Amino acid sequence: MEFCKCIGIGANGIVFEAKDINLDRKIAVKFWNNRGRSDFKKAQNEAKKLASVDHPYFAKIFSSGVKSGLFYITMEFVNGVNLKEYLFKEPITILQRFDLYWRYSNALDAIYKNEILHGDPHTGNVMVYESSFQTPKPISSKNSNPDALPINLGFKVLDLGSSSFWEDREKFTTLD
Repeated sequence: MEFCKCIGIGANGIVFEAKDINLDRKIAVKFWNNRGRSDFKKAQNEAKKLASVDHPYFAKIFSSGVKSGLFYITMEFVNGVNLKEYLFKEPITILQRFDLYWRYSNALDAIYKNEILHGDPHTGNVMVYESSFQTPKPISSKNSNPDALPINLGFKVLDLGSSSFWEDREKFTTLD
């Protein structure tokens, strides 16, 4: 693995752009802060949960390990901007905003159905990027929506924010 540059710093760790030399591809490497044994276990649990998610709106996890006493994961590199920046910088309509929020709620729904609770859902944990995959255009022009997002706009959740598995789903559905 060859490190290129730091691409993000958060409350729980730091992310680097790197190159997987064996597979000749860009990857992201996330190192968690190590403030003790409990943080190390939290990082491992977080990585396992993210790796268990199989959904197109979540970044893929490739591997995990320990380097210099810090737990890390290698994951899909997403070259874009976080959703927070995108919403403030790009001139988009309210319908385009709804489309982005729909994607995020769809991603969260996918993990909730697998009984994983996102611990810190916010727009800084999501990347928006130009994708090589293009969705089909509407067949009829009368079905096209001028407010639709670009058909090649990708969307990936990168983090589960100190998530937890639901031990008892009832705890999250009652107000007791």
